[in-house]
Amino acid sequence: MKSIRVKLTIALGLFAVLFSAFVTLRTWQSTCRSAEESAARQAELAIEFDLAIRQHVAEEIRPVLERHTGPDEFIPEAMSTSCVARRVFQRVCKKLPEYIIKFSSDNPRNPSNTAGPEELNLLDYFRRQPDAGSWSGRLDVDGKRYLVRCVPRRMEAACLRCHGRPEDAPASLLARYGREAGFRRVVGDVIALDTVGIPMDRVEAAARAEARTQLAAMGVGTLVLLGGFLIACRRIVDRRLAAITGRFQCAAEQDDDAPPLPIPVDGNDEIAVLATSFNALAARLRRLHGSLEKRVEERTAELQAQIAERQRAEQELKSHASALEQANRSLEEYSFAALAATRAKSEFLANMSHEIRTPITAILGYTEMLLEQVLTPEGQEALAVIARNGQHLLAVINDILDISKVEAGQLTVDRTACSLPELLEQVKSSMDVRAEGKGLQLGIEYAGPVPQTILTDPTRLRQILMNLVGNAVKFTEAGSVRIVVSPAGEGKPELWIDVIDTGIGMTAEQLARAFQAFSQADASTTRRFGGTGLGLAISKRLAELLGGDVTILRSRPGAGSHVRLSLPAASLEETATASGPAPAGPRPANPPAPSPFYAPLPDCRILLVEDGPDNQRLISLILRKAGAQVVVAENGEAAVEAALSARARGEPFDLVLMDIQMPVMDGYQATALLRQNGYQGPIVALTAHAMAGERERCLDAGCDEYLSKPIGRAQLLATVASRIEGSPKLVREGVHQPVVVVAEREDPIDSSDPAGGVISGT
Repeated sequence: MKSIRVKLTIALGLFAVLFSAFVTLRTWQSTCRSAEESAARQAELAIEFDLAIRQHVAEEIRPVLERHTGPDEFIPEAMSTSCVARRVFQRVCKKLPEYIIKFSSDNPRNPSNTAGPEELNLLDYFRRQPDAGSWSGRLDVDGKRYLVRCVPRRMEAACLRCHGRPEDAPASLLARYGREAGFRRVVGDVIALDTVGIPMDRVEAAARAEARTQLAAMGVGTLVLLGGFLIACRRIVDRRLAAITGRFQCAAEQDDDAPPLPIPVDGNDEIAVLATSFNALAARLRRLHGSLEKRVEERTAELQAQIAERQRAEQELKSHASALEQANRSLEEYSFAALAATRAKSEFLANMSHEIRTPITAILGYTEMLLEQVLTPEGQEALAVIARNGQHLLAVINDILDISKVEAGQLTVDRTACSLPELLEQVKSSMDVRAEGKGLQLGIEYAGPVPQTILTDPTRLRQILMNLVGNAVKFTEAGSVRIVVSPAGEGKPELWIDVIDTGIGMTAEQLARAFQAFSQADASTTRRFGGTGLGLAISKRLAELLGGDVTILRSRPGAGSHVRLSLPAASLEETATASGPAPAGPRPANPPAPSPFYAPLPDCRILLVEDGPDNQRLISLILRKAGAQVVVAENGEAAVEAALSARARGEPFDLVLMDIQMPVMDGYQATALLRQNGYQGPIVALTAHAMAGERERCLDAGCDEYLSKPIGRAQLLATVASRIEGSPKLVREGVHQPVVVVAEREDPIDSSDPAGGVISGT
């Protein structure tokens, strides 16, 4: 184990080493910088000396010699500034052989003065920079690093005699150097470069010597500091800490009952404070030792009481756990019972839908056919009553199924872009006949700019509006029903559709339960106006699914009601708008009678799979009147055999109408078996089941499309005609055609179906 003295010595040594290194680095940098500055001054001095020699030769020596020589004589050793300066510096360089003194030119008379690549670059630099008087920096010359200073030599007028045109030069100069080298210069041109270079190794050697001196001094100082610190620690710290450590060891080796002995206090520093604190701790331990046994006895008694309490709590916990386990078993039994009840409810609703729709199919179908054959007014009126009550019965069962789907969370919405004015006109057109039958004014008003197109579920929105407007017409005996469309106030991204009537209104008590399922004002209202009491409840839940709400803003007995549907909408400034009241358009004097519309189905072979005799006769009659040949199969097994046999004979059916609920083999199994055997012809599924998941089951069995039902006769014939167009050729070529499912109704009944009739299979 290292002592504190050793640790402190190591830390101090590391600090001294780091500090010495820092000081040495800064000394090295300062020395290098000073040596480099000294070398630069030497180079500058050499350049100035060179320029002074040249100036002295040009101004003092050459004029004197020219007066004593002829015009054709020229003595370079005395009259040429370059020659004289070079000779002087050659003598100087004998004392400093590592220095560089060069006179470089790209067209020299002396070949030894020919400029190298770096000198040529500097000559080019001075020619491009006419204002540059010198250049200093580092250059590599013959593999050695130098600090250089360069001065350009520019052509002057006094030098033209020797460096201008050859014919103007002295004859002796031409005889000595020829007519090419050094001539044809112009005034101001850079003709040469004077360079002085000082080797960097001299600068670095001086810096290293200075750094070694500093490092040696720092090393000696560090050793002296560490030695003094060790001596001081040993005399001041180690002796006193050893005394304290010995007393602690004695305390650790004493018996448990003996308190530790006090430590002598010497001085008033941190070690003395430590000794004083130890003595205070020892005194406190002596005081605590006297009361320790009593506290142990008290604590033991408390622990025993706690153990007894815990045992009682564990016993109670076991009792509660047993009760909780029993409750869990009861809850599981209740959950199983609730699940069974929910399943039974769903099966009951599905069976009721099947049992009610099956006879309604025959009733409405044959009623429609009789409306085309019976000509007496009394007969027409009786048949119209039968059809109207059949439609009312379908509306009741549809409302019950819808509220069941909403409460089970099985009703979904599909948002698409749709035209709001067009949808409102459809609702108004559907309600016009009922309104005119009661003498009511029914109109649409636009209070401000509203979107032309909105993003919503048009089917569910139409269902909400049909319920709200239908209620208003039903409970209004005289006056009007207004549909007012407006943007929400305060810039909210909402759309308001208000239905305002002058009907019987509601009391405060009736308003409180207006949105409860199966609730109407009172029994007399139900007997007077009829209905299930589900319209407002379904509308409110559908509006919430669309992101909006249905609220009753105002309703008073005898003064009518004001109901508002709020929907989310895009920013009104960014959409096309519709404003002003919508045109009422011509209204027929009487409701249109069902028109005998039959889609042409000539030369078509259709396989009808149906177990109910009444529906067999009804659907077969409709198809045969349209020109089709109909073959009937009573169950799925017979249908598979008939379809595959016809294909094997080369006479495949153009379309198969497949009932779902049948004995022997149902429609799901029959469709799946046909697809497994490579049957590619179109199949239309007929089902009266109306619960959630029916569409998916039909598609999983091999169907590609799902149409709602009850379906009008005209719609059925049009769908069949569109699916069998070109079918025989496509089937024989092996092209798969889309499968159409006509399944249970997902949308509200539109009582204004121009075909009038409804087909509802089992």
